[in-house]
Amino acid sequence: MTKIIIIDSQQKNNDEILISKVLNGKFSPEIKFLDFKDFKKSNFDDCETYILYNSDNDMTEEIKESVCKKVDFGFNDNASFRASDVNITNESINFKLNFRGNSVPIWLVNYNHTNNADEIYSILSAICVGDIVGMNIVEISENLKK
Repeated sequence: MTKIIIIDSQQKNNDEILISKVLNGKFSPEIKFLDFKDFKKSNFDDCETYILYNSDNDMTEEIKESVCKKVDFGFNDNASFRASDVNITNESINFKLNFRGNSVPIWLVNYNHTNNADEIYSILSAICVGDIVGMNIVEISENLKK
């Protein structure tokens, strides 16, 4: 079973909803949410565990030193899954997802009707979970639209 630890989620409930939409009942990885301070106290010797984290956070150096597999997301140019050209309205959210040399447009309904970047972080987190379990970005994007 795939194990994923998501560090310092800003909107855990929203993350869980979006992850569920992405996975669409087809996958059931073991997902845990940890605060950064709890991550620092933990010892993850399991090299099969994925650490999923926001690379825009200043506290990522210790995460980068972990022996676990790491996947990062954010707005900065070094993020493995990077959002750019973001457009958020009360009705919709769209942005370019940049990863592995590709750029894919992501469009979805803004169910929360908010205009803050935390929405994008939750979406990126869900996209990363889908990628970790082996889904392709087109399927992930389609599931997010539902």
